[in-house]
Amino acid sequence: MYMLPPFLAYYGAATSNITLLQTAYDQVRLYRQKLQTSSDTKLWSHIIGGSYEDRLYWSTGNGWAAAGMMRVYATFNNLRDAGLYAKTEAWRNDLAEWVLEIANDAFTHQQLDTKLLPNYMLTDDTKRNYPDCSGTALIASAAYRLASLVPSYVPRLPMSTIAKSRIAIFSKYTNITTGAVGPVVDPMDWNAEKAFSGAKAEVGHVSPEGQALVLLLHAAWNSYSSAHSSTEI
Repeated sequence: MYMLPPFLAYYGAATSNITLLQTAYDQVRLYRQKLQTSSDTKLWSHIIGGSYEDRLYWSTGNGWAAAGMMRVYATFNNLRDAGLYAKTEAWRNDLAEWVLEIANDAFTHQQLDTKLLPNYMLTDDTKRNYPDCSGTALIASAAYRLASLVPSYVPRLPMSTIAKSRIAIFSKYTNITTGAVGPVVDPMDWNAEKAFSGAKAEVGHVSPEGQALVLLLHAAWNSYSSAHSSTEI
């Protein structure tokens, strides 16, 4: 979701190819159709089918989906061909709504004590639902990108809740000396029963992926705050 649809969208934009643009949109639409497995939530299941099937709701996976959709949206939104831009209007509207779905549902699961999302949402299994900066940061970054590119969505997003997560990540969970972030899920094992602590900037303690996702959050927040005169935190 974060790689193929954005690539197709960008290649379609670069070559003014409506077929590639539609394929990018259709890939997102079909992923969503397949991975929204419950009528009780708009969150996406992690993996459907195959030997690695995982029908639970992994925060980082939902973050990849939301952030990938925002990359496709941004590409469509910056099409230079007026005709192609007009043809993608309905697709842009869908993408914005689908990112909103994930952001809104995910942040209903923000933990009151940590202000983070759990590694897996909608489960009481303590080996899976520990707090995680990676998924929290990625979903929050997608929400801030949506708010920046489509300001009319700001009232529909849980901005104050997202802000609590952002502030916690940078003030409480980031080591200002080493830059290490924790708690974060093991980037090589989403089923890991314990988060990396971020206590040391060493293998087994930090997640390079998590570090990158926190930077995406900072960049998205910077774009949002620069574009808005609002005092919203």
